[in-house]
Amino acid sequence: MFSLRVMMAAVSAVGAHAQQLAAEMSERESYGPSIFSEPAGPEEASDIVMEVGLLLGLIAVTLGLSRTSRKSAVAPEQEADVVERRPVASPSRPATSGRAPAPRRPPVVRPVPIPAVSAVATNQRICACHSAGEILPIVSELGAMLNEVNLATALHRIAKHTKRVHADPRTITATSEWRLLLDLAVDRLREFNVQGISNAFWALATMKVGPQDEPAMFEALRQVTLTTASQFQPQGLANSAWACATLGWADPAVVSTLAAVSKKHIALFNAQDLANTAWAFAALKHDDILLFSALAKAAVPYLDCFKTQELSNIVWAFKSRRQHAGSASNDDALFFEALGTAAARRVREMPLGALVNMAWSLAAAGQSHEVFFDAVSSAVADRVSVGSQELATLLWASATVRFRHNGLLTVATSTIMSQVSTFSPQDLASTSWAFATLRYCDRQSMERLAEAALAAQDRLHPPAISNLLWSFATLGVFHVELFSQLGSVVIANASKFNVADVVASATAISKSGTAVTVDAMMALGDAAVSQKECLTPSACVAIVTAFLAAKVSHVAVFASAVSIVGEGEKLSIKQLPVWTSARAQIDAGLV
Repeated sequence: MFSLRVMMAAVSAVGAHAQQLAAEMSERESYGPSIFSEPAGPEEASDIVMEVGLLLGLIAVTLGLSRTSRKSAVAPEQEADVVERRPVASPSRPATSGRAPAPRRPPVVRPVPIPAVSAVATNQRICACHSAGEILPIVSELGAMLNEVNLATALHRIAKHTKRVHADPRTITATSEWRLLLDLAVDRLREFNVQGISNAFWALATMKVGPQDEPAMFEALRQVTLTTASQFQPQGLANSAWACATLGWADPAVVSTLAAVSKKHIALFNAQDLANTAWAFAALKHDDILLFSALAKAAVPYLDCFKTQELSNIVWAFKSRRQHAGSASNDDALFFEALGTAAARRVREMPLGALVNMAWSLAAAGQSHEVFFDAVSSAVADRVSVGSQELATLLWASATVRFRHNGLLTVATSTIMSQVSTFSPQDLASTSWAFATLRYCDRQSMERLAEAALAAQDRLHPPAISNLLWSFATLGVFHVELFSQLGSVVIANASKFNVADVVASATAISKSGTAVTVDAMMALGDAAVSQKECLTPSACVAIVTAFLAAKVSHVAVFASAVSIVGEGEKLSIKQLPVWTSARAQIDAGLV
């Protein structure tokens, strides 16, 4: 009878709590990306799935306890001897790094577990709280009487409320109650069910608590993940992987285990799970071509169902994986083709920032999807105004895939004329580079870009300087003041230029004929020789050609080029005659 009464009470509690949670679903949030930012993390997992699942687990605990109570009765004075006394707080555990350690409670001896109905009631009490600050006193009050489900719920709810109000997690993680909660969780983590484990992952990532802060907690998580990951549900797998990526915790065993289990169950993943999983493993630089092939195949049917953020996440993920791995599978290519087509259909409903991010990701992945780029460019061209960053990024993406849209270029010209002062140094360089790559030259726009670049020269970094010089030289716009001033900057900072910057700058300056040409070329030559181990045959030909065009002799540059290029066996058919001519001039001492 006790068992039946207890179970009915627990079921009643679960039903009531499920209704409460359903009312809370309106709290779910969505994220919007910013240009060049990494996509945001997953939306919060369904409370009904997570928390009612935990409460159902309590029913099992209820039945187990009732059976135990019938098998043996322990005298009250003997109960303390039966229960294992395990300290909650380990004196050897390092204090949280990066902030003053929270005061520790003295070791707590675990009492006889509270009845399961009380545990269900405690869970209800935790879930009824409207802020993290309301949950902490419950943790302090009940302490070691909280069972594993209560602990998982408390972690999840504290993180949820903290995120909901955009509070600084440190206001919570610096408290003694949080310290006690983590100590209890570490002590009992192996008793958590798989839902509780993934909840703990999500909560720690949301609270920005990483392995450097809580090494004992993450070692415990590592152990339980390796032994129970095969039982994780798709959402638990996705959220756990997302947590690892968010915290930068690339533990090889954990990451490989989550990836292996995800591959087996990928057919069960929904759109959000797929997007978050792809983002997580790309961010972790986990190069598993079979995993990403499986993700690509599974994602295609969901392309029209992905939310804007999910679509941005998965595009960024495949772009990043391709850049990291240096190659793409056939499944990747088919996925990008289907994705571009689906995204083109949704251009009018997507925010400009998301569209630009997607264009940038596709271009960086080397995907020239004409339908998508035409749809995005047309959408931008129809707008009354466009921000400088969005415009510059879209121009860069279009130029990278050699897609020219006259309407977009017209908008770019008018934007430069009206608001070039709002362009950052990167915007100036990207816009100039795009114009030169697409061979689009509007003299008035280039003049305004030169003026803005001169005003920002103290903030220009080597790639921006080299791109600006190369762009103006390529279009035949030799702005004397721009080349003179940036040439002087090159002389002072050439040692900071990498090989690509040296090649672009030398090619441009060699054609300028300014007073600083010789000194700038010599400085760039010194920079090239100092990076001899990074010079390729192709780069050597370009640098030597620039020196010959400028009629500047740099013995060390020529000697390095001869030793690296040799007879030109590794050059392309187009470069070979150029090198043959240059080598003849060097050998004849004509420079």
